[in-house]
Amino acid sequence: MATVSELTAELLLLKQEKESRQAPLTAPCATAKEPDATPSDCNEWDALLSELGLDNTDPAALLESLTKELDTLARDKPLLTTGAALGLGFVLGRMSK
Repeated sequence: MATVSELTAELLLLKQEKESRQAPLTAPCATAKEPDATPSDCNEWDALLSELGLDNTDPAALLESLTKELDTLARDKPLLTTGAALGLGFVLGRMSK
């Protein structure tokens, strides 16, 4: 049976893990996970997103913008969308055999 001090220590670790998961996401270049990313790459990425009117600090906004663009593409060019869906289905069907 666990003691109170062991349970308290485990609870503290779980709270820290929860806080780290809820931390806001940062731009890919701002993290140390990409050692090969140079500052010029980051600046180019930021410049490209700002040209398009996007903010790379909010992943939910980026996802919403992407879905809106795909929805607009499907409405504006239905033949292209149908062709892409058929082509993707064909490729996936051939790969699954």
